[in-house]
Amino acid sequence: MTRCRSDLNQSTIVRHLRQIGASVEVVSTQAHGFDLVIGYRGENFIAEVKQPGKKHELTDLERHKMNTWSGRYMVIDSIDDFIRQAEAAGERTL
Repeated sequence: MTRCRSDLNQSTIVRHLRQIGASVEVVSTQAHGFDLVIGYRGENFIAEVKQPGKKHELTDLERHKMNTWSGRYMVIDSIDDFIRQAEAAGERTL
C-alpha cells in the first residue's frame, strides 16, 4: 500500500494560491506522484509540495511522474517558489 501524507507547508501554500486567484485541487491523498493541480493565469500545473530544503527528496513515484509527465510539473516549497516557476514557464511559451 502506498503511503500518502501532506508536507506541513501544503495547507499554507494552498491558502496563498487561492488568495492570488489560483484554482487548486488537492490530490495528495491519491498517490498520483504529485500533490496539487493548479490553474493559474490560464495555465495548468501539477505540483509536488516539499518542505524547504527538501525539494530534491522525491519518492520513486514522484520522480517517475516528473520524468514522464508531458505537461507542467513542478516541485515547490512556497508560494514564492510557485510564482517564480509559473512565471518562468509562461516566458518559455511566448
